[in-house]
Amino acid sequence: SFAKSASAQVPDFGANPVAMSEAFKVTKEKPYFGSPVKLDDGFAFIKLKNKTEADWKKFEVEHDNLADALHKQNAQTRFMAWMTNAEKNATIKRELGQSAPVGE
Repeated sequence: SFAKSASAQVPDFGANPVAMSEAFKVTKEKPYFGSPVKLDDGFAFIKLKNKTEADWKKFEVEHDNLADALHKQNAQTRFMAWMTNAEKNATIKRELGQSAPVGE
């Protein structure tokens, strides 16, 4: 089994963009690829054995959680960049003098 990925890795076939693309077009009703797939050492006829549909409710929950985490990470990164720049450009002036006694 495999899922869509940027690397287009297909088990037993390696990096094969045609096989990856075709794999997501086949259905249980039409399980064969439209044409043979060229491999490094020949051709292959490929048939869908099984297809598991995505759990969309789980995806939505994970998507929302990931989006929240990325927004928080982005805000933290931007804040730290702002703070670093503010500290670099700040002029800090300390005046030491007599302080009033406690309680007055």
